[in-house]
Amino acid sequence: MTEISATEAARGLADVLDAVEHRGERFTVVRRGKAIARIEPLARGEGLEVKELAGRAAPTTS
Repeated sequence: MTEISATEAARGLADVLDAVEHRGERFTVVRRGKAIARIEPLARGEGLEVKELAGRAAPTTS
């Protein structure tokens, strides 16, 4: 995971989001030497994750 300052993240947000979206990169945003946030791709809900969620859903009966 790449560290990026809050200032760099703000000034280059479009580039950061492109890196996350297209290359799956992850960033830790640092302010005054302290990690304050992460910017990373969201899970797409594919494969096993979807099966697990479907298995937890109780069928509805009328």
